[in-house]
Amino acid sequence: MRDVLLVFLGSGLGGAARHLLSSAVNKLPSPAPFPVGILAVNILASLLAGLLAAGAASRLPLDDTRRLLLVAGFCGGFSTLSALTQQTLALWRDGHPAASAAYLLATLAACLAANTAGILLVAKHA
Repeated sequence: MRDVLLVFLGSGLGGAARHLLSSAVNKLPSPAPFPVGILAVNILASLLAGLLAAGAASRLPLDDTRRLLLVAGFCGGFSTLSALTQQTLALWRDGHPAASAAYLLATLAACLAANTAGILLVAKHA
């Protein structure tokens, strides 16, 4: 139960941080025709997950408490893209480049399809 509470706390903080950062960035002038706030969040979350993973693997090891709070919780609540990129890179680093690419493409295709299916199901029953 302690582990669940750590992830819960980190996720709440990450979700709040995502909302604040995304809202602030979206208020800035931008020539991009897409949500730059979420793009910024996803890039920052992926950078943070990489920093934490590298620290955990080398000079600044994360104990289970910090890993659950910061990586699974905060980064997960901030952006699940950080988890996707970390897992994709782990496959690559472990010598499975084809699996890494397949995982990334399968995730994007399946999530786009699932999102579309949800929209179509609601539209069909509206």
